[in-house]
Amino acid sequence: MDQRGNERRRTDAGMAESIQFGVSLLFVAGKEEARRYLVKHGAPAHVIERILAAPPSARRPYGSHGSNDRRKTTGARPSAPPEV
Repeated sequence: MDQRGNERRRTDAGMAESIQFGVSLLFVAGKEEARRYLVKHGAPAHVIERILAAPPSARRPYGSHGSNDRRKTTGARPSAPPEV
């Protein structure tokens, strides 16, 4: 990913994990479960609407971002998904 793409990445790693887990819920449990999870974890309304409005093919399931996520530091242990 180029530098321009990184400028738009979240700096709040906790919220980023919650958002990404909500995207995964969209894949496996549907829109209502994903919406409920995202609201419960404090995602901004405009972010929730944008996530749920996009076709699932526009999003990556949890974990598929892997080494493209530059917030991860070398040698850092991957965190578990946020609590549902």
